[in-house]
Amino acid sequence: MKYKERFLTFYINGELITLQGETSNLPSLTQFHQLTCLQATNSIAKLYVIQIHTPEVSAHHLLELPTSMEPELTMTIQQYKNIFEKPHGLPPIRFHDHTILLMPGSAPVKV
Repeated sequence: MKYKERFLTFYINGELITLQGETSNLPSLTQFHQLTCLQATNSIAKLYVIQIHTPEVSAHHLLELPTSMEPELTMTIQQYKNIFEKPHGLPPIRFHDHTILLMPGSAPVKV
């Protein structure tokens, strides 16, 4: 199997069979008369519909993300935007705050 090249080769009764997949990634629209013809000739047993749903999000609640980012990643980041927002102010007060004690009159350390 060569998924990238979109073909499948196998043997049936000693004969080499190659199935070539569609070369286009884009789905094509089906006309109603084509579906009725398939149904009338019992050529199809089931029909599934795939519909793309884009949730409506108001523009002022969106994070600014690069347009080159993958759509799935963009949707995930927008879904959990409260985690990815830039922090505002100091962190909340914790049960135990960590501090760095400085000696009085000491100069800043150069690193």
